[in-house]
Amino acid sequence: MTAGCRLEAVRGPAFVVVSAILYAVGNIFSKTLYTRHMSQVSVFLFRAVLTYFINAGIAEVREPHSGTSVLLLRTQSYRTSLLAFARGCAGFGQVMLLNLSFDLSVSVADAFAIKEALGTLMTVLVARAFLGADERLSTRECIGVLAVLLGLLLIVQPPAFFPAHVTLVQAPMTATLPRWVGFIMLSVGAAFQCVQNLLTRVLSRTGSEHAVSGATLLSFYMVAMGVLSISVALFVRPSRASGVPRHWAKLTVPNSAVDSALLAGVVLAGTAGQLAVAAGARTTSASKVALLAINELAFAYVFSVTVLGEPTSFLSAVGTVIVFFSSALVAAGNELDCCPHSWYGALAPL
Repeated sequence: MTAGCRLEAVRGPAFVVVSAILYAVGNIFSKTLYTRHMSQVSVFLFRAVLTYFINAGIAEVREPHSGTSVLLLRTQSYRTSLLAFARGCAGFGQVMLLNLSFDLSVSVADAFAIKEALGTLMTVLVARAFLGADERLSTRECIGVLAVLLGLLLIVQPPAFFPAHVTLVQAPMTATLPRWVGFIMLSVGAAFQCVQNLLTRVLSRTGSEHAVSGATLLSFYMVAMGVLSISVALFVRPSRASGVPRHWAKLTVPNSAVDSALLAGVVLAGTAGQLAVAAGARTTSASKVALLAINELAFAYVFSVTVLGEPTSFLSAVGTVIVFFSSALVAAGNELDCCPHSWYGALAPL
């Protein structure tokens, strides 16, 4: 492998880890907004509109005359556009269910632990089935998978494995739904995460006939988020008997300068995170992207304890350390084939 390939092999995982940090920061901002009575749908709608135009502006600065193409969602084929829009819809489903779960049922740390564990397993298994030999994990990376699962087990601490005297159940003070409902939400969100990871790889990988820029991917994502957010606000009316507060699907606006600043943080962190993960996916397999993205859990755990003041335990801290080191093990095993080659045919069923 040449020096250029070695640099790309390190750069790809680094971008994914940076995106994990940004996503964790953005979700802490979101959680704070929800405690200040701004609805989930409103946060996503503001994020979609603002990011859509900011993203196009960044694209225009980086490459003159590309901003218009990003705004108009131009791609090389109709099928590519459908795949990009489907990715955006999956992304919206993932983040909406994640945000609902940590606002209404479980803590931020637990929400990330459950979603990332299930999402990672789904992505690794499905990528191996549909994306071909390039997605297979080495022995070192399989060890990393097992270590990640061990770390997540220590963070979640299910009662079936941990006695009550060493377990600290974490739940937000505003929880209105039982933990099992949050688990169902996060399981469905993990399936959406799997779809988004696979389509990100399809639409980002060097040499793919459907490869598009990270800016175009983000533009499709924000259009899908905007359309679905408006649809939820118009047509979803949670019943009082469900235990889900009706305000989550109601359009609201920032009530203060602090709310506006938090919303700006959500937008900037989300925009930068999406561009970073798209850049990383160009040279990193879908399985490895999913594993490296688990770093978001560790950062979310640290931020939820230090910023939001949510409860923690010694075992959760140990689990966070294990996740960090196991993700580094996966990154160290990342190898890159610098030569473009045909690979999309194996994904035809999608």
